[in-house]
Amino acid sequence: MKIYPEKRKKVGFDLLSFFTRHKKRSFALLLVFGSLIYLVYYFWEPLAANFRYYFKTTVVSNSFIRKVASLPEPDLSAYQNPISEEFNLVIKKIDVNVPVVANVKAEEPKEYFYALTKGVAHYARTTLKGKGDKEVTVDGSLPGEGGNIFIFGHSNSPGSGDSRYRSIFTLLDKLDKGDEIELTYQKEKIAYKVKETKIISADDLSVLERTSQETLTLMTCWPFGTNLKRLIVRAERS
Repeated sequence: MKIYPEKRKKVGFDLLSFFTRHKKRSFALLLVFGSLIYLVYYFWEPLAANFRYYFKTTVVSNSFIRKVASLPEPDLSAYQNPISEEFNLVIKKIDVNVPVVANVKAEEPKEYFYALTKGVAHYARTTLKGKGDKEVTVDGSLPGEGGNIFIFGHSNSPGSGDSRYRSIFTLLDKLDKGDEIELTYQKEKIAYKVKETKIISADDLSVLERTSQETLTLMTCWPFGTNLKRLIVRAERS
């Protein structure tokens, strides 16, 4: 009579066995898990920026909460000196201090996207084709020239260039009428005040045209992480 050794019961969860028995379910779980990881990666920077903004405007800016929680005074030193004295943009309200790459050709994608890895892009004077092949003249003015100073930055573009600039304009929608924006151009600081914010279609090129007085126009893709529409902020020289 043969005596067989007693089989030991397996303790714990056998992951490999589970995937082998439930291939379809396993694939679906992996797909969902992978999608969640990708979404977190893709939207991490703008979501983190929105959280920091909420914390700053509701907690840090409240003197009573700061006193109770023993929080230090807000540090604004990062915005006192522009990164570039040649051409720079500062928006203290949304923690923006970024160099501006001047005279970028809007019709040259390689030049355009390369500029956005170095900061934000100022559109050069050129002619583009708009709706119905109608020609639109991009004003391309620089500070002090009295026209439309048009600057574009990313709202969210993970994996493209310097992480400081991949979502530099993700909080642009937080700007309100009267908020201050500062440009530095050739070592001169110039102040602007927000006049309006609006959302336009992606093929609306009218915001690139010349304005009757010196206007700073900021643009980014909207909603952040998509290129469905464009968010426009217009500010006039103070």
